[in-house]
Amino acid sequence: MDRLSESQAESANSSEILVSSARNTIDDQLLDVLEAKFAVLRFQMRIKEELELIASKLEDAQGIVESQGNAQSDFEIAKAAKDKAKELALDLKSITQLYNEYTLNFQHLKE
Repeated sequence: MDRLSESQAESANSSEILVSSARNTIDDQLLDVLEAKFAVLRFQMRIKEELELIASKLEDAQGIVESQGNAQSDFEIAKAAKDKAKELALDLKSITQLYNEYTLNFQHLKE
């Protein structure tokens, strides 16, 4: 009877170790996913801030540019930048969306 009890105890202990190991693996995977999403969110916030800065600079310079004839173009770019910044404030995007829809479209304005 002692031998049977020892065997059952060892089996239970092994099961607990397996469950604990599986739980740790799942926790690690979840943590990795959350860290990746947080990194994308930080990147999204940076893009949003840059778009707001671009819009602000274009609006501030609009009075100066009006005399040169580019006011409408700058106004449209400023409005587009503001609209995209608002979109970013409302919804979490994927890294691919951020690159394709925001970074590429407004990259030339930073140069």
